[in-house]
Amino acid sequence: MTRLEKLRKRLGQCDEILLDAILMRHHIIKDIMAYKEENGLNILDPDRFIETYLAGDTFNEAQKEFLIKCLEEGDTVEEMKTYASASLTPAMMQRLRQVRKKRRGQ
Repeated sequence: MTRLEKLRKRLGQCDEILLDAILMRHHIIKDIMAYKEENGLNILDPDRFIETYLAGDTFNEAQKEFLIKCLEEGDTVEEMKTYASASLTPAMMQRLRQVRKKRRGQ
């Protein structure tokens, strides 16, 4: 195995770890949504989204622009929570977004 192949293999392993973490996050979000529905709480909290994702320096400007674009295109805050991550590039978030939409048949 060449050095490049070894590096690509390591990168693939990192991608798997990231995807597993994002899927785990998605399941937790679903549990939170279920809890909120059971207890009569608002599912969407736009103020929290703005505070979490757009205010401060958690996300860089390119990531914020991508997230705003997603809102403009009709993604809900809950949907965005399944792919929005400060550790991902906008291109990676877009890919996860596309996978999610394909799974839902959109």
